[in-house]
Amino acid sequence: MYLQVEVRKSDRPYLRFLWNTDSQSAPDVYEFNRVVFGLNCSPFLAQLVAREHAKTLDPEFARAAEMMLESTYMDDGMDSVSTISEGVALYKSVTAAWKGAGMAVRKWLSNAPELLGHIPREDQATQLSLNGDGPSQIKTLGISWLSDSVMFSFQAVIPPDDMMMTKSNILRKIATIFDPLGFLAPVIIRAKILMQEIWASGATWDKVLPVELSSRCRQWFQDLLALSSIQVPRCLQAIEGATPQDVELHVFEPSDAKRYLMTFLAKSS
Repeated sequence: MYLQVEVRKSDRPYLRFLWNTDSQSAPDVYEFNRVVFGLNCSPFLAQLVAREHAKTLDPEFARAAEMMLESTYMDDGMDSVSTISEGVALYKSVTAAWKGAGMAVRKWLSNAPELLGHIPREDQATQLSLNGDGPSQIKTLGISWLSDSVMFSFQAVIPPDDMMMTKSNILRKIATIFDPLGFLAPVIIRAKILMQEIWASGATWDKVLPVELSSRCRQWFQDLLALSSIQVPRCLQAIEGATPQDVELHVFEPSDAKRYLMTFLAKSS
């Protein structure tokens, strides 16, 4: 994606690099003319170009532009349609829209096999079973999607038993839990509260925490094993024919950390 975005000539001197095949002579000076990996502004530049392209699309690509602007996170796009024919139309429209920017859309995946039948196999995503015998899943938006059952699932890697419980190590491990949709907020809030207490204790970055705090942190990491049992429906909608007037989110926090639940309630008139 980055290499499809051209850098204007006035900015290319800031992307210079040296190349030398002969140590006896002066190196040659080159300039990148495309957005490169490793530059901290590259994600922003790629997203800016993608969004500006979507805004200039013709009305015939209105649905594709909506997906590109409202349902795309970095280079992952997720959207929903009601019928196979709508899905095929969206696939063709999005493919053509991105082609106009010189970009190819790949790794398509759907819970409807009929829809995948309209997409070349080389452009489809390859699903993997993380434990070898479980349901197929693919990573998207930082979380796992079980396309067969249309569920989001979660996996967490707990630290080894011999990890030193220091402020820096704990914060580093907490940051590995990527939850852009907020499904794990009831779990992550416990870690944030622990970090507040660690800061209040005056602990330095690399000093081992007191036994009581260390024990509670280890327990929180152990509780993360229960995340694999949580599945959240990908599609959330009211009963057919009903129009929700008010939508409420209810979060329950039982004393047992392994039973964290998130339920959604839609009121229909």
